[in-house]
Amino acid sequence: MCICALSAVIAADAADIYSALNDEPADAPVGMRPYELDWAGRHAPEHPQLADFEDLTGWRARCFDGAKATLIRSRQKLLYGDYTARVEYTGETHASHFIIEPPEPLVIPVEFTGVNLWIHGNTWAFDRNQRNAMVGVNVLVQDATGRGFSIPLDPNWADYWFLSHRTCVSPDGSTVMYTAGDGKDGRIQFPAKFTGIEITGVSNQKTEWLHFDALQFYVMEYPPLEFDPIPEKLPWPTTEDTILPTLKTPAAMEMHFTESRCEWRVTGDETIVFRYTPESGTLGDIRVQAGGHEFAPCHGGGIQFQFGESFIRADSEDATVSPLSFRATDRGCKATWQLAHNEYKATYAYELSVKGKSLIIDVTAEGNAATRLDIGGATGLRDPKTVYFPYLTYGNDWPKTVAFQGAESPVFLWSACDYYNSDASELFGASAVGGEGVTPYTGGALYKQTTAGARNPLRERIFVNISRDVLETLPNIPNPDSEMAQISREYLWQNIGHAHQRERLSKFKAYGIDKFIACHHEVGWRESGESFTLRDRPADSIGAEALAEYGAFVRGLGYHFGTYTNYVDYAPVNANWNEDYVNLNPDGTWQRAWPRCYALKPLRAAELEAKYAPIIHERYGANAQYCDVHTAYTPWGRTDYDARAPGAGKFRAQFDAFARLLYNESYAYDGPVFSEGNYHWFYAGIVDGNYATIMPYGEGWKVEPLVDFDLLKMHTKMTDFGMGFGEMFYGYQGEWQRKPHRLSPWFDRFTASTIAFGHIGFLTYEWGFEATLKGYYQLQALQKRYALVPVRSIRYHDGDTLLDTSAAILGDACRRRHIFVEYENGLRVWVNLNLSEDWTVELNGTAYLLPPTGFLAHKPDDILTYSAIVNGQRHELVQCDDYLYLDSRGAFVRTDAIAATGSVAVKPDEDNAWWIIPATAAEEVSIRRAWLGADAADAVFEAHAFNEGGHAVMDAEVRHGDGWITVMPASHPDAMKYRLHKRDKTRTTWRVHNLPNTLLPGGICNIALERSADAPSGDVEFALLDNDGVVTALGVVPWTIAGNMATAHIEARLPENLVTGKRCWFRCTTMGGEHPLWLDTFILPPMSAAFLSDGV
Repeated sequence: MCICALSAVIAADAADIYSALNDEPADAPVGMRPYELDWAGRHAPEHPQLADFEDLTGWRARCFDGAKATLIRSRQKLLYGDYTARVEYTGETHASHFIIEPPEPLVIPVEFTGVNLWIHGNTWAFDRNQRNAMVGVNVLVQDATGRGFSIPLDPNWADYWFLSHRTCVSPDGSTVMYTAGDGKDGRIQFPAKFTGIEITGVSNQKTEWLHFDALQFYVMEYPPLEFDPIPEKLPWPTTEDTILPTLKTPAAMEMHFTESRCEWRVTGDETIVFRYTPESGTLGDIRVQAGGHEFAPCHGGGIQFQFGESFIRADSEDATVSPLSFRATDRGCKATWQLAHNEYKATYAYELSVKGKSLIIDVTAEGNAATRLDIGGATGLRDPKTVYFPYLTYGNDWPKTVAFQGAESPVFLWSACDYYNSDASELFGASAVGGEGVTPYTGGALYKQTTAGARNPLRERIFVNISRDVLETLPNIPNPDSEMAQISREYLWQNIGHAHQRERLSKFKAYGIDKFIACHHEVGWRESGESFTLRDRPADSIGAEALAEYGAFVRGLGYHFGTYTNYVDYAPVNANWNEDYVNLNPDGTWQRAWPRCYALKPLRAAELEAKYAPIIHERYGANAQYCDVHTAYTPWGRTDYDARAPGAGKFRAQFDAFARLLYNESYAYDGPVFSEGNYHWFYAGIVDGNYATIMPYGEGWKVEPLVDFDLLKMHTKMTDFGMGFGEMFYGYQGEWQRKPHRLSPWFDRFTASTIAFGHIGFLTYEWGFEATLKGYYQLQALQKRYALVPVRSIRYHDGDTLLDTSAAILGDACRRRHIFVEYENGLRVWVNLNLSEDWTVELNGTAYLLPPTGFLAHKPDDILTYSAIVNGQRHELVQCDDYLYLDSRGAFVRTDAIAATGSVAVKPDEDNAWWIIPATAAEEVSIRRAWLGADAADAVFEAHAFNEGGHAVMDAEVRHGDGWITVMPASHPDAMKYRLHKRDKTRTTWRVHNLPNTLLPGGICNIALERSADAPSGDVEFALLDNDGVVTALGVVPWTIAGNMATAHIEARLPENLVTGKRCWFRCTTMGGEHPLWLDTFILPPMSAAFLSDGV
């Protein structure tokens, strides 16, 4: 019940005032303080408290615009001391709000620059179906002049204790982070008083609650920080050329320098001329001739400076730009400029050189006035288009690649700042340069102030890549190749959530999932909203010893076991909490991260990873890991602006710290380590794999699937999985979530896309357990044949022919989404990601009709796998020595190796034994003897049915046929799979002629049998068994001996009442013979036969 009703209303002018209660109802529950505080011995708050809420006598809640609230001294949520302040409240609209007030304003004893308040909220910001209002929280103060000020804290965003902090004054003293109640500028004049806590946006009509504790006003100190030594030499970049593209054929270059310009002529398979004429002091002075066409790749490009309150560029109307020098250098040429505006001046330089088919521009500026560098847009192009290569992103789907047809040849252009040669705070991909005739395609760099109030001097390297072959414009990734990816290439991956999932993993194993990396998420450490990072001990309810035993169980299944790590999200309840460990924004405010967390300094992250990773590996046996978040950010997503930290304001400090810890994770766990993805191409090879999310998030399935950057640059370095998971590919909501099933076209598209991009599998859960199994079997054997394997060629089908990527972009064939990839090992892959059009592929005399989401992969004498329409039936097949998998999609399908109705896998177990695993439902399963081995032609087999626990429950019938072995379904209700075993005995080999694959009820069959003349004699009994086991005798015929062969012929009419759409069986028994010969045919409905006869 709402305690508001128990609180007396004191006054009601503009507000209703409810007095606080010092006692709760006797039956109110008593909570527990966060156990991590006890682990760390934290029994007092970080700074002296102004209000500890141990006694609420005289406190009140002043309510406005329909809000009702009561303040209660409570023990329901405990933190410090014996009590916390609980407020229960309702409202009517978003305008409803209330203020918690002390009996009298409390004098704040210090000239504070920071405010802390512990808040226990009632909802999670990441919950997409918010049930509670995300109310705002402000601390109110009154200064010495009587002016009121509001200090904003965090909203209600966490259903747990969180230290809500506000830096009120920037470390350099230049900025305040609060507002005056009168709306005017100004600073708090001390001494000041605390007057209340304001809760805004109270729109909830049902009673909700918040808890508060330990309100602190304090002077923020910034003592010097010490960090572990940063390695001088890292394994990256692997080349001084960094992101310079690879050329298919060598190119020669000649440079010509005069006092007025510099020109580079590149020759080889094409001629490209780069020309720089220093006239305007902008990057617009660069011109290019390529494909018989001249254009400007950097129109509007250049540096922006802050002069006082103004932002000035060389092309600003009130700016004066003057050349200081222009000279040749060892690398090319260098132009130095001075920009003046009023009394301000800045000196900057462009140094240009050419390597391969790339113009390289080193941009520098003296001092700290440079705020931004724009590369610019392209002008002078003929009917240009821009395309986005998935994964090549500096932010969502930018930068773009420009394409146009020149007078002599195609021209492709890609440009960006080199993230390995940058002192920027951030890089950005989206262009800010536009206008008529301008093609925007790339971004630039941003420079922000550190907490000392100064920026770093600008230093950037721009690559402008131009070629007639688009693949020669794609940047290289100068990172080492992952070593642990050699392990993960054979495994599928899934984040399975919480620990102690023995039943689930045992089920996976029972159904033949042998190659699995079982990583867990944050709930493997926590039980509620406590911290989930920087810890080596789980909640007591999970148990450290139990977690170690569980890890041993997972490894005992043959799986790789990973817990969960994350060195970004830093919760104040964590045992490692230290305010100086928090990442700072330029104004000194603390960077927020995941709900109830701040962002940890990247340099501290690297130090703490080095501490925790060996402990987790040793204590719990983790031999894989999911290191969350790090690659979900761009390398500049967590730049630390704290002037006390090395590399302050430079994103490279973050990038190298994150890279170091990811790299160390693999070695610490002696196994593959994965991260969250989004911007993972920057870390390719440094991390072993990621969720393979295409940006923009949730729209990957809509993006044109240009697979080239991934397959040519990232693919050999690491093993990304899936397309992320379902939400990452399709979005949070949508039709893809309706009717989850293994036959869902959304599942098919997810799988086909995984194959097209050459990823290892994500073990899906979104479409049900049958799809989980299907995805495993479709991908596991195939992915180990393409993962990390270099690509020989990529083509896109235009409806008539296969085109290279350049031609496909210019002719829009890539929009058709018919993709062909050939790997260096001979594997060829065709994938149809079109949304509506089929694609027919001819392979070895067979036509494979690939519907949308269909695929075909083949490596001679090794593997054939497809999802296609073959002989009029859509089905999925994997055929290789590793295993067979067939999904007949509900119909009966016979392939060269396996025949069945349903979905089933056949896996070798040991010598002369195989598992037949319905996945999860299949009727009788027939396997080609030739697949079972060269010595299986005359072998005798037996089978046993097993339950999910791996125990035999009954013998299973085996039917020996001409070239086939069939295992019949067992009648035992617990029968889940079958073990087929080849016995040490043989049978007479029979050959069958004239048996049709299909017949009609009442149809006539004319069957001929053939065997060796010296086989046991005796007439042959023919009988028909229908699907219900009813036996119909068809006759007895003798053997006819001719030379060394014996033959027998029978002509019989099938019953008219046979069940259609099923297999029926002929049993052929020789008098005195031990093993009958079993033959089968499929009984067609008359309508199907009519369609087939019409050729439909």
